[in-house]
Amino acid sequence: MALARHAKAVLTPAEGAAQIAQVRTGLEGWLLNAFCERVRVQPLSEAEREERLHSVQNRVGDLLDSWSRIWADYNEKGVALQYQKYELKTPKPLLRDMLDTGFESEHYRKFRANRSLRDVEPEVNLFLEDLQ
Repeated sequence: MALARHAKAVLTPAEGAAQIAQVRTGLEGWLLNAFCERVRVQPLSEAEREERLHSVQNRVGDLLDSWSRIWADYNEKGVALQYQKYELKTPKPLLRDMLDTGFESEHYRKFRANRSLRDVEPEVNLFLEDLQ
């Protein structure tokens, strides 16, 4: 989700989660390229590499399908969508807490995540300290 959120500028704001229908096709291609390239550079047998590439393709497509379905469900009800419940007051969250239960469907359950995606924004400084 973090990579997807920051891949396209329209997806980055809190309510950018609702823009999935507009960017789905291009986003999927971009994500597949990014993740599959990571698999391709791993020292794996050809069979294992192909299996992992297939798994990545399925997982990316499945998550984007579920994200799109959640947006469509909320959109049909006239409900706004955002990434987290902590961002704005009224939109419903795409991301759920890890300990949440009672999901509307399996689509919603796939988006359980630890708190914030904000710490992966390019503007966040990381300071490494060598404790040795």
